Amino acid sequence: MRRAGPRCRWPSSSGGYISLWLAELALDVLGPTGALLKGAPGAVDGGTLARNYVWQRYTTIGAGPTEVQKNIIADRALKLER
Repeated sequence: MRRAGPRCRWPSSSGGYISLWLAELALDVLGPTGALLKGAPGAVDGGTLARNYVWQRYTTIGAGPTEVQKNIIADRALKLER
């Protein structure tokens, strides 16, 4: 049985923001060594953290800015006026 109601993209927009925030936090904690990519001497975790940060930035931009996602939620799910 399918639930009635508007479809909402809130989990995808909030999940992307949280993932990006965590990736930024990891780079802040590690400092300059956290930004070293794979193959660089002294790269933390084989450069995985730096690659993860770039990927999270890419996916949040590719999915649309958070403000656009919030506007979609307001329009479709909450039926609020702008």
